[in-house]
Amino acid sequence: VCHNFDTVFCNNKFVGKWSSTKREVTSFQSVYPEDKIKDAKKDHYDVAIVGAGPAGSTCGYFLGKEGRKVLLLEKKQFPRDKYCGDAVCKTAIEILIEMGIYQKLIDENKARVADCGGLVSPSGLSFIGRSKEILGDIPAAIACKRIHLDNEIAMAAKGAGADLKENSGVDTATFDKKEGLWTIKIDDGKTSYKARVLVCADGAPSRLA
Repeated sequence: VCHNFDTVFCNNKFVGKWSSTKREVTSFQSVYPEDKIKDAKKDHYDVAIVGAGPAGSTCGYFLGKEGRKVLLLEKKQFPRDKYCGDAVCKTAIEILIEMGIYQKLIDENKARVADCGGLVSPSGLSFIGRSKEILGDIPAAIACKRIHLDNEIAMAAKGAGADLKENSGVDTATFDKKEGLWTIKIDDGKTSYKARVLVCADGAPSRLA
């Protein structure tokens, strides 16, 4: 369920080889069948996501919509900014539309459509494209500052049922093979959580992935 380039750890057990044949999630072998009961009371989370940036929060949003018990950990307080080129590509725009975020960002003037752009060579040869004219309502890219984008996606995840914990940097994460659970310890030295699945979405400097 995790989008883009982040790492997912489950129970450290081999469950099968990758196949090009598309299968529904329900067709996979379940090591813990009791976890399929969505409304069952549990002492642990189904999934703990470290990092509430676009990838982590998107993952949390869709898991929350499916009724899963999801923990979403973020070391900073929203809204918070990040150094970034601020460009969001067409594929990601389609996901933002599905989440109900795209139009809100446009309407509030927090995102702008990158409608045209191109290249000019030293000799004067040039190409200027206009994406909206070719692609229609979904442009090739938008520009949106991370302080706005990340906040909207994280709040959407929270609204979908993810348990968002801000100011919660992760110190360590260890897996107990007997229990089949991860223990995630927060850097305050006293708080910890348990989860069946750990998603490391804390970016390039990740201490866990």
